[in-house]
Formats: sequence, C-alpha cells, structure tokens
Amino acid sequence: MNSHIAENIEYYLNLKTPEYALLLSGKWGSGKTHFINDFINTYSNEAEKKFIKVSLFGLKKLDSIDEQIFQNLHPILGSKYAKLTGNIVKSAFKLGITLDWNDDGKKDGSLSTDLQNFNPLEFFSDKEKGNKELVFVFDDLERTEISLQEVLGYINYLIELSSFKVILIANEEKILEKDSEKIYKEFKEKVIGKTFEVRHDFSTVLGSFLKDRPIEIPEFKKQIIEDVYVRAKYNNLRHIKQSIIDFKYLIDKVDRKYLSNDEFLSQFTYIFFALSVEVKHGSLEEKDFIVYNSLLKYGQNSKKKDESTIDAIFKKYSLDSQFLLTRGVWVKIIYKSYIDKSELNLSIKNLSFFAEEKERPSWVKLWHYRELEDAEFSETLNNVIESFKNNSYSSPELFLHTIALLIFFNQNNLSDLSISDIKSHVLNGKEVYSTLEWTHKPLTNDVLFNASPYTQV
Repeated sequence: MNSHIAENIEYYLNLKTPEYALLLSGKWGSGKTHFINDFINTYSNEAEKKFIKVSLFGLKKLDSIDEQIFQNLHPILGSKYAKLTGNIVKSAFKLGITLDWNDDGKKDGSLSTDLQNFNPLEFFSDKEKGNKELVFVFDDLERTEISLQEVLGYINYLIELSSFKVILIANEEKILEKDSEKIYKEFKEKVIGKTFEVRHDFSTVLGSFLKDRPIEIPEFKKQIIEDVYVRAKYNNLRHIKQSIIDFKYLIDKVDRKYLSNDEFLSQFTYIFFALSVEVKHGSLEEKDFIVYNSLLKYGQNSKKKDESTIDAIFKKYSLDSQFLLTRGVWVKIIYKSYIDKSELNLSIKNLSFFAEEKERPSWVKLWHYRELEDAEFSETLNNVIESFKNNSYSSPELFLHTIALLIFFNQNNLSDLSISDIKSHVLNGKEVYSTLEWTHKPLTNDVLFNASPYTQV
C-alpha cells in the first residue's frame, strides 16, 4: 500500500545533495512510525547509511535534540552513567551538547551548537563506520514543546547549511491547527520537497503485531480483532497494539480448559477488544459502567431518554445488552489493571458455555432453541411459561429475557401464549413484582451475541 513511499525514500537517499526534506504525514496511530521502522530495517543500502531517529515528543529545548543525536551515535557513551573524560568529552562539546554528567540536575557544559562545523564522523571509534552517511528522522513534530519556529529552524539548518538528509514524521493536520500555522507553511514551502500520506493494510500490520507478541492459543482468531478495528473506525494502530499486550496479560489468567472452547474465546476476545479500544480512545469511562442501568430503556419514558454510552457501545459492536462478564469484573480488568484469577475463572465457569446440560436453566436452553429436538423444545417452553406465571425470577434481567422469548415464540407461531396474555399477566402481577427482592446482578449465564429474540422486547 505504501510501496510508492518506500521507492521515493530510496530515490531521495541516493541523491547526492537533495537540499530538501521528506514529510510522512498521517493521523495519530495511523502507522507512520511503524512504516519508517520497517523501512529502516529492510533498507537495501543499510551499510552505507546510519539513521538517527529523534522523537520530538515532549522535548522542551533544542539541547535535548543534541543529546538524542549523541546517544544515537554513542548509545553507551551517551548514557548519563558513562564516565566521559579527555578527548571524548572534548568531542562531545564540539556538538554543543549540554549534558548533566554527574546527574545533579545541573548542566555541566554549555557551548553553542555550530552545525557548520558538525562532523559526526569523528564520533565513530571504528573508522570503518565513519564511511556511513547520516540520515536524520524526526518523529512527532506536532507534539514537541519546543517552539515550532525554533525546531523548524534547527531542521532547516541541518538541511541547507549542513547538507544532511532529513525525513519528518508528523500529523500535519495537528500542526496546521496551531497558532504558528503561517510559520509552518512558509517552512514547508521552502524546505519540504515531497509530502506523503502513510496508509496501512490493517491485516498486514496486525499480523506483524501478533508476530512480535503471539497469542499462542490454537482457537484464537485474528479476524476478531480486525472486526473490532473496522467497527471502531478510529484507525488507530497504537491502540490495537496496546490492547494486544493487555489481552495477553489477561488471557494468561484464564484457565486453559476454558480457552479450548471456540465460542467462548471468540466472544471473550471480541468484547475485550471492543471495550479496550473504546477506553483507550477516551469514549468509554469508568463512570459509564457504574451509572448504567439496563432497565432504564424499558421505562415508560424510555424514548425520551438519551442513549447511554454503554447502549451506544452495544449498538456499535452489535452486542446484546451484556458484556459476558459482570461490569464490576470488567472495571477491574480495564481500568484497575487488577485481575483476581479466582474471581475471573469462577465468572467464566458460570457461563452457559461450560454448564452441564442438566444445570442449564430452562430459559438458557430455550434461547438456544435451534439445538433442541421437538419434544425437548416443547417441554422447555412449558417450563419457561410456568416460571413466568409463577414469578420465579432472581433478577429483572431474567424477567425481561423471559418476556422477550415468549413474545418471539408467539410471533413465530411456536407458542400458544398470546401477547395479550403476556401483557395481562405482567399488569396483573405488578404488585408482586414490586415486592420481589431483585439481586440486580448482571447476567453471567449467557451472552446474547447474535440477532436474537431480545430485539422483540
């Protein structure tokens, strides 16, 4: 997808004195850094070039750029723990570097940088390495705390007066939103020769992420993460990469016997990544879990109520109104990074995926009616109707699920209990319902994952 960008960079690097920089632009998390890292790792003339990567993110002074350059050239000598003496210190000062040698919080050297006399080749102790040409890669241009005028002047000096090749990486949209937009446009017109927008093939990038941090579970499906990414519409690779790291930590806490269940693992993976991506994007906060009440939308004035954040998540990812595990467990996992292994596995154990057939409540069996033989279906339906008439519910959610099932089967000519009978029973028994001691525990018996009778309620 970005092969033309790689070709143009190759061409640029082979020019003797291009006297301009290249800009790789794209939104945050769009894969710009991943692309340039991949390019550097596979560059065909690696023996002739040394790439000096400098992240400008959070830097406050130009001196910090000098320090990063020095540390890149001398990873060990650039360390604050290194004891630099004699000619090494003198060579460092030729760069105008102001390092804190003794780690006392004060700069121990302060000389102005003279890039015209900047000869980085002097820093290589191995003279054979001195034949390499330096290429500077400046990342996160839009997120530096150095004034834009200063940092652009620094880069301009490298290109025009010192004839270095420079590749800039930035979210250009964010730069243009700043007050210094005019300064940037003038700089770009003068210094940036070509601009490229980095795009990505998510499936390929995801494959790379999973290669670096493999999820070694036979039943795990990469397609599930792709589905979440498409539905999220954030196009943020960084969030996905971070979520993979978090998922690996979580999945290590789950007993292996549960992970062999393909249906459970698929739904568990899907819900985790949906929640994780929304949280990392800032669209889902801890308070949204705490204040959410699944019954509000069934109130008399429900049409007038604004859609909650949780409801929006359900709709966005085509989830029914559950998250498989309780909201409390998810809050611990997502926001607290606290995973009680015993609590987690007990919650999973109680899911219908792992319940013995005789232990499954009638309403759960009825939900999976397609799996039932005719006789078993009739018996199960009668049991559910009997429970409905006897008000045998431990939570309001179970009550609503039962109503949904009965409406669904009536409308599909599979039950003789009419809609009017259902409504009449609910209205006649309202005093009984008002005295029930509901547990208010979110369901852990099953996840209503696909299109289901739930929509009928």
